[in-house]
Amino acid sequence: MVSVTESLSWRVVGTSPNGKPYTRWFPSAITVLRRLPTGRQAIFRRVWSRSGQRRFGFAFYAGDETISDALRDLAGELLGPAPHFLEMHPLLGEHDRLTIQHQTFTRNFWRVDNIPDLTRNLFGASRYRKDLVKAVARARPLGLFAAWSMRGLVPTDWVITLLQRHTATAEDHRLDGWVRQVPQSDLRPHLRGLDEVTLRRLTRNVTGLTSQQIRDLTWMQVAPPVRLRTWEELHDHTARIDNLARRARQRMRSAGSEVHDRARIDSERSALTGITERGLRVFTATEPETLLDWGRAARNCISSYEQGLLYGTVHLLGIYDGGALVANAEIEPGPPPNLRQLLGRFNKHLPREQHDDIVAFLTGRGVDCSGTYEGRIGCTAA
Repeated sequence: MVSVTESLSWRVVGTSPNGKPYTRWFPSAITVLRRLPTGRQAIFRRVWSRSGQRRFGFAFYAGDETISDALRDLAGELLGPAPHFLEMHPLLGEHDRLTIQHQTFTRNFWRVDNIPDLTRNLFGASRYRKDLVKAVARARPLGLFAAWSMRGLVPTDWVITLLQRHTATAEDHRLDGWVRQVPQSDLRPHLRGLDEVTLRRLTRNVTGLTSQQIRDLTWMQVAPPVRLRTWEELHDHTARIDNLARRARQRMRSAGSEVHDRARIDSERSALTGITERGLRVFTATEPETLLDWGRAARNCISSYEQGLLYGTVHLLGIYDGGALVANAEIEPGPPPNLRQLLGRFNKHLPREQHDDIVAFLTGRGVDCSGTYEGRIGCTAA
Protein backbone atom coordinates (compact mmCIF):
# COMPACT_ATOMS: atom_id res chain seq x y z
CA MET A 1 0.00 0.00 0.00
CA VAL A 2 1.52 3.32 -1.11
CA SER A 3 1.02 6.46 0.97
CA VAL A 4 2.32 10.03 1.09
CA THR A 5 2.78 11.76 4.47
CA GLU A 6 3.07 15.45 5.32
CA SER A 7 4.14 16.43 8.85
CA LEU A 8 3.87 19.93 10.31
CA SER A 9 5.58 20.94 13.57
CA TRP A 10 6.16 24.03 15.71
CA ARG A 11 9.72 25.05 16.46
CA VAL A 12 10.24 26.66 19.85
CA VAL A 13 13.54 28.45 20.57
CA GLY A 14 14.43 29.63 24.07
CA THR A 15 16.87 29.63 26.95
CA SER A 16 16.75 27.18 29.84
CA PRO A 17 16.99 28.33 33.50
CA ASN A 18 20.71 27.44 33.57
CA GLY A 19 21.36 29.74 30.63
CA LYS A 20 21.71 27.16 27.86
CA PRO A 21 19.86 27.82 24.57
CA TYR A 22 17.47 25.13 23.28
CA THR A 23 15.37 24.31 20.25
CA ARG A 24 12.33 22.06 20.55
CA TRP A 25 9.89 20.74 18.00
CA PHE A 26 6.24 20.00 18.78
CA PRO A 27 3.95 18.11 16.37
CA SER A 28 1.18 20.18 14.86
CA ALA A 29 -0.47 17.94 12.27
CA ILE A 30 0.22 14.82 10.25
CA THR A 31 -1.62 14.26 6.98
CA VAL A 32 -1.44 10.91 5.20
CA LEU A 33 -2.79 10.50 1.69
CA ARG A 34 -3.15 6.80 0.91
CA ARG A 35 -4.43 4.75 -2.00
CA LEU A 36 -6.83 2.11 -0.73
CA PRO A 37 -7.06 -1.45 -2.15
CA THR A 38 -10.16 -0.34 -4.07
CA GLY A 39 -8.06 2.20 -6.00
CA ARG A 40 -9.63 5.19 -4.25
CA GLN A 41 -7.57 7.74 -2.36
CA ALA A 42 -8.24 8.59 1.27
CA ILE A 43 -6.81 11.28 3.56
CA PHE A 44 -6.06 10.58 7.23
CA ARG A 45 -5.28 13.56 9.43
CA ARG A 46 -4.26 14.01 13.07
CA VAL A 47 -3.97 17.42 14.71
CA TRP A 48 -2.31 18.29 18.04
CA SER A 49 -2.70 21.31 20.31
CA ARG A 50 0.27 23.29 21.60
CA SER A 51 0.11 21.36 24.88
CA GLY A 52 0.90 18.17 22.99
CA GLN A 53 -2.56 16.61 23.34
CA ARG A 54 -4.19 15.25 20.21
CA ARG A 55 -7.17 17.42 19.40
CA PHE A 56 -8.85 15.26 16.79
CA GLY A 57 -8.30 12.81 13.99
CA PHE A 58 -10.41 12.12 10.94
CA ALA A 59 -10.43 10.49 7.54
CA PHE A 60 -12.08 11.45 4.26
CA TYR A 61 -11.72 10.90 0.54
CA ALA A 62 -9.24 12.83 -1.56
CA GLY A 63 -10.36 15.96 -3.36
CA ASP A 64 -10.48 18.14 -0.25
CA GLU A 65 -9.25 21.68 -0.87
CA THR A 66 -7.52 22.00 2.52
CA ILE A 67 -4.54 19.77 1.77
CA SER A 68 -1.39 21.54 0.63
CA ASP A 69 -0.39 21.87 -3.02
CA ALA A 70 2.93 20.14 -2.28
CA LEU A 71 1.18 17.08 -0.86
CA ARG A 72 -1.31 17.07 -3.70
CA ASP A 73 1.43 17.27 -6.35
CA LEU A 74 3.53 14.54 -4.75
CA ALA A 75 0.49 12.30 -4.35
CA GLY A 76 -0.37 12.86 -7.99
CA GLU A 77 3.08 11.63 -9.01
CA LEU A 78 3.11 8.58 -6.74
CA LEU A 79 -0.58 7.61 -6.54
CA GLY A 80 -2.06 8.98 -9.73
CA PRO A 81 -5.07 11.32 -10.00
CA ALA A 82 -7.78 11.18 -7.34
CA PRO A 83 -11.13 9.83 -8.58
CA HIS A 84 -14.08 12.22 -8.83
CA PHE A 85 -16.70 12.01 -6.10
CA LEU A 86 -19.30 10.72 -8.54
CA GLU A 87 -16.99 7.87 -9.48
CA MET A 88 -17.04 6.72 -5.87
CA HIS A 89 -20.73 7.48 -5.22
CA PRO A 90 -22.43 7.35 -8.64
CA LEU A 91 -25.96 7.71 -7.26
CA LEU A 92 -25.21 11.02 -5.58
CA GLY A 93 -24.81 14.54 -6.84
CA GLU A 94 -22.18 17.10 -5.95
CA HIS A 95 -20.40 16.58 -2.63
CA ASP A 96 -20.70 20.11 -1.34
CA ARG A 97 -24.49 19.95 -1.47
CA LEU A 98 -24.58 16.89 0.76
CA THR A 99 -23.12 18.70 3.74
CA ILE A 100 -26.36 20.63 4.35
CA GLN A 101 -28.81 17.81 3.69
CA HIS A 102 -30.24 14.95 5.75
CA GLN A 103 -27.09 12.97 6.51
CA THR A 104 -28.76 9.74 7.65
CA PHE A 105 -30.74 9.51 4.42
CA THR A 106 -27.95 10.47 2.02
CA ARG A 107 -25.48 8.14 3.73
CA ASN A 108 -27.46 5.22 2.28
CA PHE A 109 -26.21 6.25 -1.17
CA TRP A 110 -22.50 6.24 -0.30
CA ARG A 111 -20.36 3.72 -2.21
CA VAL A 112 -23.49 2.29 -3.87
CA ASP A 113 -23.58 1.92 -7.65
CA ASN A 114 -26.78 -0.10 -8.17
CA ILE A 115 -30.43 0.15 -7.17
CA PRO A 116 -30.78 -3.25 -5.42
CA ASP A 117 -28.04 -2.36 -2.93
CA LEU A 118 -29.57 1.09 -2.46
CA THR A 119 -32.94 -0.52 -1.69
CA ARG A 120 -31.38 -2.74 0.97
CA ASN A 121 -29.63 0.24 2.53
CA LEU A 122 -32.81 2.33 2.63
CA PHE A 123 -35.40 -0.23 3.73
CA GLY A 124 -33.43 -3.16 5.16
CA ALA A 125 -32.87 -6.70 3.98
CA SER A 126 -36.08 -7.97 5.60
CA ARG A 127 -38.23 -5.68 3.41
CA TYR A 128 -36.26 -6.27 0.21
CA ARG A 129 -38.50 -7.24 -2.73
CA LYS A 130 -38.13 -7.06 -6.47
CA ASP A 131 -41.17 -4.81 -6.87
CA LEU A 132 -39.70 -2.50 -4.21
CA VAL A 133 -36.45 -2.32 -6.19
CA LYS A 134 -38.38 -1.35 -9.33
CA ALA A 135 -40.29 1.33 -7.41
CA VAL A 136 -37.05 2.75 -5.97
CA ALA A 137 -35.47 2.83 -9.43
CA ARG A 138 -38.34 4.93 -10.81
CA ALA A 139 -39.16 7.10 -7.77
CA ARG A 140 -38.52 10.80 -7.53
CA PRO A 141 -36.00 11.76 -4.82
CA LEU A 142 -38.54 13.50 -2.59
CA GLY A 143 -40.90 10.55 -2.81
CA LEU A 144 -37.99 8.28 -1.92
CA PHE A 145 -37.25 10.40 1.16
CA ALA A 146 -40.91 10.29 2.23
CA ALA A 147 -41.08 6.52 1.70
CA TRP A 148 -37.83 6.05 3.64
CA SER A 149 -39.30 8.12 6.48
CA MET A 150 -42.27 5.72 6.59
CA ARG A 151 -40.15 2.55 6.81
CA GLY A 152 -41.42 0.31 9.59
CA LEU A 153 -44.53 2.45 10.15
CA VAL A 154 -46.51 1.02 7.22
CA PRO A 155 -46.47 -2.26 5.25
CA THR A 156 -44.05 -2.55 2.35
CA ASP A 157 -46.96 -2.58 -0.12
CA TRP A 158 -47.90 0.92 1.04
CA VAL A 159 -44.33 2.12 0.61
CA ILE A 160 -44.36 0.83 -2.96
CA THR A 161 -47.66 2.63 -3.61
CA LEU A 162 -46.14 5.91 -2.47
CA LEU A 163 -43.04 5.43 -4.60
CA GLN A 164 -45.10 4.62 -7.67
CA ARG A 165 -46.85 7.97 -7.38
CA HIS A 166 -43.51 9.65 -7.99
CA THR A 167 -42.55 7.73 -11.06
CA ALA A 168 -39.56 9.09 -12.94
CA THR A 169 -36.51 7.77 -14.75
CA ALA A 170 -33.58 6.27 -12.83
CA GLU A 171 -31.41 9.15 -14.13
CA ASP A 172 -33.07 11.40 -11.54
CA HIS A 173 -30.75 9.84 -8.96
CA ARG A 174 -27.75 11.37 -10.75
CA LEU A 175 -29.03 14.87 -11.41
CA ASP A 176 -26.76 17.43 -9.78
CA GLY A 177 -29.66 19.23 -8.15
CA TRP A 178 -31.71 16.34 -6.81
CA VAL A 179 -30.11 16.33 -3.36
CA ARG A 180 -31.36 19.87 -2.79
CA GLN A 181 -34.90 18.46 -2.74
CA VAL A 182 -34.10 16.51 0.44
CA PRO A 183 -34.66 18.49 3.67
CA GLN A 184 -32.06 18.83 6.41
CA SER A 185 -34.29 17.68 9.27
CA ASP A 186 -36.30 14.55 9.95
CA LEU A 187 -39.83 13.93 8.66
CA ARG A 188 -40.37 10.73 10.64
CA PRO A 189 -41.47 12.36 13.96
CA HIS A 190 -44.42 13.96 12.13
CA LEU A 191 -45.52 10.53 10.86
CA ARG A 192 -44.91 8.38 13.93
CA GLY A 193 -48.00 9.59 15.82
CA LEU A 194 -50.46 9.31 12.91
CA ASP A 195 -53.06 6.55 12.86
CA GLU A 196 -53.17 3.80 10.27
CA VAL A 197 -55.99 5.37 8.24
CA THR A 198 -54.08 8.64 7.82
CA LEU A 199 -50.84 6.87 6.88
CA ARG A 200 -52.69 4.85 4.27
CA ARG A 201 -54.18 8.04 2.81
CA LEU A 202 -50.76 9.70 2.66
CA THR A 203 -49.32 6.80 0.65
CA ARG A 204 -52.18 7.03 -1.84
CA ASN A 205 -52.72 10.79 -2.10
CA VAL A 206 -49.50 12.73 -2.63
CA THR A 207 -51.08 16.17 -2.94
CA GLY A 208 -48.75 18.59 -1.18
CA LEU A 209 -45.72 16.29 -1.31
CA THR A 210 -43.48 19.04 -2.67
CA SER A 211 -39.93 19.93 -1.68
CA GLN A 212 -40.94 23.30 -0.24
CA GLN A 213 -43.80 21.99 1.89
CA ILE A 214 -41.86 18.98 3.19
CA ARG A 215 -38.84 21.17 3.99
CA ASP A 216 -41.12 23.52 5.94
CA LEU A 217 -42.76 20.60 7.71
CA THR A 218 -39.49 19.13 8.97
CA TRP A 219 -38.59 22.41 10.67
CA MET A 220 -41.91 22.67 12.52
CA GLN A 221 -42.91 21.45 15.95
CA VAL A 222 -44.66 18.06 15.88
CA ALA A 223 -48.40 18.64 16.14
CA PRO A 224 -50.97 16.52 18.04
CA PRO A 225 -52.29 13.89 15.62
CA VAL A 226 -55.54 14.34 13.74
CA ARG A 227 -57.03 12.37 10.90
CA LEU A 228 -55.80 13.81 7.59
CA ARG A 229 -56.23 13.07 3.89
CA THR A 230 -53.21 14.61 2.14
CA TRP A 231 -49.67 15.83 2.74
CA GLU A 232 -50.97 19.34 2.19
CA GLU A 233 -53.39 18.95 5.09
CA LEU A 234 -50.56 17.60 7.26
CA HIS A 235 -48.46 20.66 6.39
CA ASP A 236 -51.27 23.15 7.06
CA HIS A 237 -52.30 21.52 10.35
CA THR A 238 -48.69 21.41 11.60
CA ALA A 239 -48.04 24.99 10.47
CA ARG A 240 -51.06 26.23 12.40
CA ILE A 241 -49.94 24.50 15.61
CA ASP A 242 -46.36 25.67 15.10
CA ASN A 243 -47.44 29.29 14.68
CA LEU A 244 -49.59 29.11 17.79
CA ALA A 245 -46.71 27.53 19.72
CA ARG A 246 -44.34 30.34 18.74
CA ARG A 247 -46.82 32.94 19.93
CA ALA A 248 -47.27 31.02 23.17
CA ARG A 249 -43.52 30.87 23.71
CA GLN A 250 -43.35 34.62 23.29
CA ARG A 251 -46.01 35.03 25.98
CA MET A 252 -44.14 32.59 28.19
CA ARG A 253 -40.92 34.56 27.80
CA SER A 254 -42.75 37.71 28.85
CA ALA A 255 -44.06 35.87 31.91
CA GLY A 256 -40.73 34.15 32.55
CA SER A 257 -39.74 36.44 35.40
CA GLU A 258 -42.77 35.20 37.36
CA VAL A 259 -42.29 31.50 36.58
CA HIS A 260 -40.04 29.59 38.96
CA ASP A 261 -38.13 26.38 38.21
CA ARG A 262 -38.98 26.39 34.48
CA ALA A 263 -36.43 23.64 33.73
CA ARG A 264 -38.17 21.21 36.08
CA ILE A 265 -41.60 22.04 34.65
CA ASP A 266 -40.44 21.50 31.06
CA SER A 267 -38.77 18.23 32.07
CA GLU A 268 -41.95 16.96 33.73
CA ARG A 269 -44.06 17.85 30.70
CA SER A 270 -41.64 16.12 28.34
CA ALA A 271 -41.68 12.97 30.49
CA LEU A 272 -45.47 12.79 30.34
CA THR A 273 -45.55 12.38 26.55
CA GLY A 274 -45.59 8.87 25.11
CA ILE A 275 -47.64 5.81 24.17
CA THR A 276 -49.52 3.61 26.63
CA GLU A 277 -49.35 -0.17 26.68
CA ARG A 278 -52.61 -0.40 24.72
CA GLY A 279 -51.47 2.11 22.10
CA LEU A 280 -53.09 5.33 23.31
CA ARG A 281 -50.97 8.41 22.51
CA VAL A 282 -50.42 10.91 25.31
CA PHE A 283 -49.51 14.52 24.53
CA THR A 284 -48.70 17.41 26.87
CA ALA A 285 -50.03 20.88 26.06
CA THR A 286 -47.38 23.59 25.75
CA GLU A 287 -49.48 26.45 24.38
CA PRO A 288 -52.98 27.76 25.20
CA GLU A 289 -54.23 27.32 21.63
CA THR A 290 -53.94 23.55 22.03
CA LEU A 291 -56.38 23.81 24.92
CA LEU A 292 -58.89 25.51 22.62
CA ASP A 293 -58.68 22.61 20.18
CA TRP A 294 -59.03 20.06 22.95
CA GLY A 295 -61.95 21.93 24.48
CA ARG A 296 -63.84 21.94 21.17
CA ALA A 297 -63.09 18.27 20.52
CA ALA A 298 -63.92 17.01 24.03
CA ARG A 299 -66.69 19.53 24.83
CA ASN A 300 -65.12 20.56 28.13
CA CYS A 301 -63.66 23.67 29.78
CA ILE A 302 -59.98 22.75 29.58
CA SER A 303 -59.24 26.03 27.76
CA SER A 304 -59.91 27.91 31.02
CA TYR A 305 -56.62 26.54 32.38
CA GLU A 306 -54.56 28.85 30.10
CA GLN A 307 -53.02 30.87 32.92
CA GLY A 308 -52.02 27.77 34.86
CA LEU A 309 -50.41 26.32 31.73
CA LEU A 310 -48.41 29.49 31.05
CA TYR A 311 -47.19 29.86 34.62
CA GLY A 312 -46.41 26.19 35.10
CA THR A 313 -48.90 25.50 37.90
CA VAL A 314 -50.58 22.66 36.00
CA HIS A 315 -49.78 20.03 33.37
CA LEU A 316 -52.59 19.26 30.89
CA LEU A 317 -52.69 16.11 28.78
CA GLY A 318 -54.58 15.05 25.69
CA ILE A 319 -54.97 11.29 25.15
CA TYR A 320 -55.63 10.08 21.62
CA ASP A 321 -56.89 6.79 20.25
CA GLY A 322 -55.64 6.98 16.68
CA GLY A 323 -56.63 10.45 15.50
CA ALA A 324 -59.50 10.90 17.99
CA LEU A 325 -59.17 12.72 21.31
CA VAL A 326 -60.68 10.39 23.94
CA ALA A 327 -59.60 11.94 27.26
CA ASN A 328 -57.91 14.83 29.03
CA ALA A 329 -55.96 14.81 32.25
CA GLU A 330 -54.89 17.47 34.75
CA ILE A 331 -51.69 16.92 36.72
CA GLU A 332 -50.39 19.07 39.54
CA PRO A 333 -46.61 19.59 39.22
CA GLY A 334 -44.43 17.89 41.80
CA PRO A 335 -42.31 16.61 43.09
CA PRO A 336 -43.95 14.23 42.75
CA PRO A 337 -46.64 15.19 40.19
CA ASN A 338 -50.20 14.34 41.28
CA LEU A 339 -53.14 13.34 39.11
CA ARG A 340 -56.10 15.73 39.68
CA GLN A 341 -58.48 14.86 36.82
CA LEU A 342 -58.83 12.11 34.21
CA LEU A 343 -62.04 12.45 32.20
CA GLY A 344 -63.32 11.56 28.75
CA ARG A 345 -65.36 13.63 26.33
CA PHE A 346 -68.21 15.65 27.91
CA ASN A 347 -66.39 15.18 31.28
CA LYS A 348 -67.60 11.57 31.47
CA HIS A 349 -65.78 8.71 33.15
CA LEU A 350 -63.67 6.55 30.88
CA PRO A 351 -64.21 2.83 30.31
CA ARG A 352 -62.27 0.84 32.89
CA GLU A 353 -59.79 -0.56 30.37
CA GLN A 354 -58.87 2.89 29.04
CA HIS A 355 -58.77 4.36 32.54
CA ASP A 356 -56.46 1.66 33.90
CA ASP A 357 -54.23 1.82 30.84
CA ILE A 358 -53.72 5.60 31.21
CA VAL A 359 -53.21 5.38 34.99
CA ALA A 360 -50.58 2.67 34.50
CA PHE A 361 -48.79 4.88 31.97
CA LEU A 362 -48.82 7.91 34.26
CA THR A 363 -47.67 5.87 37.24
CA GLY A 364 -44.76 4.60 35.19
CA ARG A 365 -43.83 8.21 34.43
CA GLY A 366 -43.63 9.12 38.11
CA VAL A 367 -47.14 10.56 38.62
CA ASP A 368 -48.83 9.82 41.95
CA CYS A 369 -52.24 8.39 41.05
CA SER A 370 -53.01 6.91 44.46
CA GLY A 371 -55.09 9.82 45.71
CA THR A 372 -58.64 10.91 44.89
CA TYR A 373 -59.09 12.56 41.52
CA GLU A 374 -62.02 13.40 39.27
CA GLY A 375 -62.71 10.54 36.92
CA ARG A 376 -61.33 7.80 39.14
CA ILE A 377 -63.25 4.58 38.73
CA GLY A 378 -65.58 4.27 41.72
CA CYS A 379 -65.41 8.02 42.50
CA THR A 380 -67.84 10.75 41.58
CA ALA A 381 -66.61 13.88 39.79
CA ALA A 382 -66.98 17.00 41.89
